Amino acid sequence: MRNTNVVKNVKKVVVVLVVICVLAFASWIGYKVVLSWHNNEQDKAVSEALEKEEKKVAVLMKYNKAISNVPTIWDKIEEKIAEEEYVFDAGSIETEINELSELTTVEYLYTNYGSVKSEKNFELTGWKVPFSSKELTIVMDGSLKIGVDCSKIELDVDESTKTITIKVPSAKILSNELFEDTLVVCEEDDSLFSEITDEDSSYARQEIKSKAEDDAEDSGMFEQAEEKAAEEVERLLVSIPEVSANYTIVVA
Repeated sequence: MRNTNVVKNVKKVVVVLVVICVLAFASWIGYKVVLSWHNNEQDKAVSEALEKEEKKVAVLMKYNKAISNVPTIWDKIEEKIAEEEYVFDAGSIETEINELSELTTVEYLYTNYGSVKSEKNFELTGWKVPFSSKELTIVMDGSLKIGVDCSKIELDVDESTKTITIKVPSAKILSNELFEDTLVVCEEDDSLFSEITDEDSSYARQEIKSKAEDDAEDSGMFEQAEEKAAEEVERLLVSIPEVSANYTIVVA
């Protein structure tokens, strides 16, 4: 009888253990199922969120592309300006050209001498009158300025060939001054019947100036002044972007 009770108790214990194992396994299975469902839902949510963001990015890209292809009002204005052909108006820089006079001047600093020598003769015989000779020789420094009248510079515009021709007038003497503080009297000889006068001094000074003018002409200074004026006008024209981009500049 005792053995029978032991067997029954063992069976009960086995049954309890089996039940516990089954319940534990069922709980584990349930946990896995719930965990899997949760992960799937989470993955689904993440996937949907990514899909929404991708759609937003795609929409933004299409919008930006569309906007970039739509010309703005400033683009239209720039296109309009580019379409309109630039026409140069020579009168628009007349003031600037007139102001170039100082820049186009060529200065020649010189040192020359002038002299006066004369004597009186008898009218009937042509003989020299005694004590009537006189001679004056002086040396002075001076400044000779040569330039062009910039107000007379012409700009011929040929729209058919897009050419601007610069026409510069002939250069001229603007001033010729002697420096009085440099006066050196090399020789001054008068006589009883012939004295050195202010007229003689003026004649000697004029001779100094005339020699300087002849030297300047021989050395090509007048041509230099004309070339300098043309260069300054050309530099002025080139500084205007519309002119340098649309026209060819030549000097006549």
